[in-house]
Amino acid sequence: MECKVQKRSVIVINDKDGSPATGQTCASCSRCCSKFISWTNLGLLFVLFVSNIFLHYKCMQISNELSVLQQSQKREIPPLASQLTSSLQNPASVFPHQNKERSIRKRNYRQTRRRRREILNQLEITTQRNRDAISRILSRPAIHMRGSDGAESDAVIQNRLFSTSERTTLFRWNHQDPSYPNPSFQYVNEVQDSTKILAVNITNPGLYLIYSQVVIKGPYSGFDPAYGVETVRRRQSLPPEVLLRSYVTQDGRGSAYPNMASNTTTRYPVDFINHIGMFELQCDDIIYVRIPSQSSHGNYLRIPEQTYFGLELIKPKISYLEQLYGC
Repeated sequence: MECKVQKRSVIVINDKDGSPATGQTCASCSRCCSKFISWTNLGLLFVLFVSNIFLHYKCMQISNELSVLQQSQKREIPPLASQLTSSLQNPASVFPHQNKERSIRKRNYRQTRRRRREILNQLEITTQRNRDAISRILSRPAIHMRGSDGAESDAVIQNRLFSTSERTTLFRWNHQDPSYPNPSFQYVNEVQDSTKILAVNITNPGLYLIYSQVVIKGPYSGFDPAYGVETVRRRQSLPPEVLLRSYVTQDGRGSAYPNMASNTTTRYPVDFINHIGMFELQCDDIIYVRIPSQSSHGNYLRIPEQTYFGLELIKPKISYLEQLYGC
């Protein structure tokens, strides 16, 4: 019969009696399988042997080329110059990673220079815009005003910022600043005469020194103990707040002194009412001086040298210094 493994006619022997078997089919006996596996192993070993020889030959060839290249570099003999010439003409093909890093550095450098110019321009614009504010801080904003003794001092004040009752008690002031209006403050002026100041609007928040003084003359007869003055702060949507208030008594002291031979001018006994204090003021606080509601409204002398009102910034707010701008 024909063996399925060896693909040729073979004689099959029975395992029991050793006689030739006829009329049977081949079932891939173990004997044939063993022979087939052994030949297969020999074939694999031969392939591995040939591949090892080939790899060894390639390694030796590469090693020889490297040794030749090292010797040529030591002798300063450029081997393969013709092959390297084409590569050197196109450095991007030889060092692609270095060219990429170089382009990244150039791009970062351009971006850094552009950002630096933007920062410098912004700083210059900010400095220019806030130069006036910095100058006001360094010069410690202050204002000093003197009493207005003209005929208009008895006229009714026309300004809707104040109530009807307050208009009859406010003091008018003349500015003493040669650079009036002072950019460090805003003024609340009389409607009929814009040169007369009624109040000061705060534009630089911080700790302020506030002072004021008035001169009073008592009644000609009788007594009137309620002669006084008060400094008031007004904030938006809030009622007026009295910061300072002072009184003096002038009972029956309003009559004139007898004239002396050396002095023909009529003189009267007067008193000074003054006060001073430090207060934390916010943006848009309005500061003004008025006569208290419990005080008499007569005989207040508006002598400029003796009646005055002023304030000075002692300590600006930290937030104002950091932000470098006013209200």
